[in-house]
Amino acid sequence: MRQPRRPLLVAAVTVGLIAGCGSTVQSRGALQPGGGGAGSNGGGGATPGPLGQGAGAATDVGSGQGRLPDAGSGAVASGGGSLTGPGNSTSAAAGGSGSQARGSTAGGSASSATQITIGFVYSSDQSSVGKSLGVSGIVAGDTSRQYRAIADDVNKHGGVLGRKIVLAGYDQSTANELNNPSDEENKECTYFVQDKHVFAVLSSGVYLSPCLAKHGIPSVTAAGLEDPATINQQFVFDGGGMLVDVLAKAFIERLAVEKYFTGWNTATGTAGPAPVKVGLIYQDVPVFRHYYVYIKQAFKRHGITVDPNDEFIYAPTVDSVASQSQAAVLRFSRDGVTHVFGAALLFLKAADNQGYHPRYALDSLVPPALLAQNVGASQLHGALGMGWRPTFDVDQAQDPGPVSPLATKCTNLMRAAGEDVGTRTVLALSHVECEQVWSIAGALTKGGAPSLSALVHGFGVLGRPTPTVSFGERWAPDRRASNTTVADLGYIDSCSCFKYTGARTSF
Repeated sequence: MRQPRRPLLVAAVTVGLIAGCGSTVQSRGALQPGGGGAGSNGGGGATPGPLGQGAGAATDVGSGQGRLPDAGSGAVASGGGSLTGPGNSTSAAAGGSGSQARGSTAGGSASSATQITIGFVYSSDQSSVGKSLGVSGIVAGDTSRQYRAIADDVNKHGGVLGRKIVLAGYDQSTANELNNPSDEENKECTYFVQDKHVFAVLSSGVYLSPCLAKHGIPSVTAAGLEDPATINQQFVFDGGGMLVDVLAKAFIERLAVEKYFTGWNTATGTAGPAPVKVGLIYQDVPVFRHYYVYIKQAFKRHGITVDPNDEFIYAPTVDSVASQSQAAVLRFSRDGVTHVFGAALLFLKAADNQGYHPRYALDSLVPPALLAQNVGASQLHGALGMGWRPTFDVDQAQDPGPVSPLATKCTNLMRAAGEDVGTRTVLALSHVECEQVWSIAGALTKGGAPSLSALVHGFGVLGRPTPTVSFGERWAPDRRASNTTVADLGYIDSCSCFKYTGARTSF
């Protein structure tokens, strides 16, 4: 979710990833099976600065990125015309019907000698919408206050390149995002591009990021899933995010080591004699299509194939995931599918209602801790997976501890701001927000100028900064999703919770 601007609720029900603060699973550009790569594994070593992300200046983008447009003051288009992203049919022309955004904090020009305007997205209605869908545990806290606390701390220590961060917030309608994401995200784009003239947005989305990129505005997100074949085209930077090819290979290899691919009885939800048969269900967006190309390639190395009839692909709306989840449960049960990949909360609830209990493979994209709050052992017994976001993966009792001193600093900032960091989702989302703000501040400091070209260069030379949301990071010119480490994850019946099972994989 993404999230992160897919709200946390969207993550739980549609695998849209993180909430409340601007991180999401992304869909950018055309599907390019077999394309892209994770980049080299070398490099890095930034000199720690006050944010743990290095300092210094750069004069050239380099690394084959080419000349990029300056995103400073005056660079953002503000006239009429469509703000619609590629392949999108919804227009949000200036002053056009439906283009009025629900904004909060006032912003200004993208950049000046004294300030830099950064947009963010929050969702004030996700708890109420969650209750209407029967989902519990959706508590984000006051996202605007959280972002302000982080920005105020940066400003108190000199700001970014001597400039004060000014925030411009957009209150996303969770209901509209669940049912008509193109409409909602194009409203966001109109607001950020035309109304607030922001330098960057601390969020990303299927329609939002391509639209922002048309105007030279980068998206800075955290802990999502990214496609290396398309991420560079959208000026998206994902602190602690995963690359699809890297995750797919590591995921299947670790599941094999954990002996996930063994016989299963879907009537009892326990080990049984039925041979392994895999079913897939996922969103019809390029990043997931690309991800499952790699997943199926990894399957082949273990002698596993997927029947095309057992691969369900749904539109990223709540109505679609609900109907397709019901259909997939019936099909999988009929076809003898024993192991399921990609299931979100609505699938698990539908399966439980139908007495179908497959073995699930899960990861951080649907927050496992939130799943455990809403579905019991009848569905989750035997579930195994892989995670890279501790505050989303496990509950407080199973927390391995802060991933770094910066994570502790973030928690303390939130507590001082009056946020209830004892609530797991509030803590998780605030860590994503800290990751976003501190990573863009560190990259701009490295780049040495408030421009898109300097930001691209800055992220490319950040090296290995101190993480806030994940176990470790490495940035490089060809690596704009920085996570380096994942941990094995399993459901534990005795505590009705997910727990890290010990092994970690680094790459």
